[in-house]
Amino acid sequence: MKRGQSDPIVLSLLASLCCKRGRGNCKSANKEICSPTSARSAFLLHITTPNDLTRQVHNYMATLYKEKRLFQPIIILVGPSLSEISASYVQIQDVRYYVRTPLAAVDVCFKSFFALDLQYPSLAYPIWLFIQKFFYNIVTEADSNVPRVVSVLSSLKSAMSRQAV
Repeated sequence: MKRGQSDPIVLSLLASLCCKRGRGNCKSANKEICSPTSARSAFLLHITTPNDLTRQVHNYMATLYKEKRLFQPIIILVGPSLSEISASYVQIQDVRYYVRTPLAAVDVCFKSFFALDLQYPSLAYPIWLFIQKFFYNIVTEADSNVPRVVSVLSSLKSAMSRQAV
């Protein structure tokens, strides 16, 4: 694999890392149960062909409307598989921004929540909280306690400190 080629796969797996499966699923900021699948779909859209981009985003927005959820900034990755991403975007309302890499999409999307004073999508809250605390080292008064995220952060920091010794 080329450098950065595994990044979209790792991003997709964050949902499994931050949300438990089965009984005792994690709860989002507003106490909704979030499965890894629902968290992943609220965190990023993977679209296999560029021709489907507009239609898939429209379908996603229609689903949110039916569920009475707000459209929040979202990462969009285009490519036949997560290991073959040809384009990365961040969609904020009706505006789609092209970014160079999937990691740049995470960065732009994350910063847009803070710059626009938006809340994370409720189902993807554990993923964004993990990114906020682990990669950006930001703690706010508004942060909810998500036990699964606290546990993962603790384990990772412990492993990193052992490696540094």
